[in-house]
Amino acid sequence: MKRLLTRPFQALKRWIDFKSRGVKVWPGAYVYPTAVIGHHVSVGRNAEIGNYVRIGNGVRIGHGAFIPEGVTIENGVFLGPGAIMTNDNLPPSPKSEWRKTLIRKHAAIGAGCVIKPGVTIGRGATIGCGSVVTRNVPDYETWAGNPACKLLSKQEQVEEAPRIAEDIVRDTRSFMEQLNEISRLEPPFIRDSQSPEFRDGFEKA
Repeated sequence: MKRLLTRPFQALKRWIDFKSRGVKVWPGAYVYPTAVIGHHVSVGRNAEIGNYVRIGNGVRIGHGAFIPEGVTIENGVFLGPGAIMTNDNLPPSPKSEWRKTLIRKHAAIGAGCVIKPGVTIGRGATIGCGSVVTRNVPDYETWAGNPACKLLSKQEQVEEAPRIAEDIVRDTRSFMEQLNEISRLEPPFIRDSQSPEFRDGFEKA
């Protein structure tokens, strides 16, 4: 009974704490009591933040995101709607086998991404929508896909453009040479029709 009576006061105390630090928890979202939330954090509708999760300052968490125990999110991170993080590679596993996930400062994770256990997303990294991240992402890189892999930056695209153009020209020349070789060959029917055996058989018929 005492526990039931103290719950409303605990919830009120937590609400006052959040309000004083600029934390906005939208309706339907649930933050476990043991989670540590920084200043000026926004938790979207229907998001869930698990036990002992640590979230830094200025983090934005989108609608329906799932952040389980063992995840640490540093300052200034953007987590898109429906982003899912996990802590168990082979569920259900004993808690001792759960792995920790780290999202470094100012990383941006697109909507619908899945982050596998034990992964570190580097500082300032960007993860494209719907990606499945299975390995560590270095700082300031952009990754996307399933499984996620690195995309070239604009500067890298400029640097790689000449090499890519050379590869296209080389492949085109090789294709044209093969096409010319094929065009010089006689089709099998025409070649066989010139043989004496073919003419003799045709005349007898």
